[in-house]
Amino acid sequence: MKNTTLIITQNNLDMIRQHIESSENLSVFNKTQLSADLQNAVKVTADELPADVVTTNSFVKLLDLESMQEFNFYLVMPDFADIKSKKVSCLSPIGMALFGYRTGAEIKWETPAGLRAYRLLSVTRAEKEPSTLLSIP
Repeated sequence: MKNTTLIITQNNLDMIRQHIESSENLSVFNKTQLSADLQNAVKVTADELPADVVTTNSFVKLLDLESMQEFNFYLVMPDFADIKSKKVSCLSPIGMALFGYRTGAEIKWETPAGLRAYRLLSVTRAEKEPSTLLSIP
């Protein structure tokens, strides 16, 4: 149900593909969906990446379309992940589900609780390095 095409840099595309191949944490549904999305992705340079595309160092506001609960967090490289500070690894299941999508996209992703649908409410690129991000705005 993703209503838009991924926009991604070649480096990030390579990183995610490598993670899909080595990951034991992704369900067959998620691996299949993500692989298809990556196959159709628009590849751009870092300078061409629109500001509202989910990538590393993005602040994401996400809506669970079933529960109507909002979530917000920073998507960071794995070394900077800290769930207590709402810094989520870009290689976590939810990070991989959102990577490359723009504000307004709707995403279906299989979780331990079953298939869930989400909408990206907003995406903002952080201007600071992830290690210096102290709190959620």
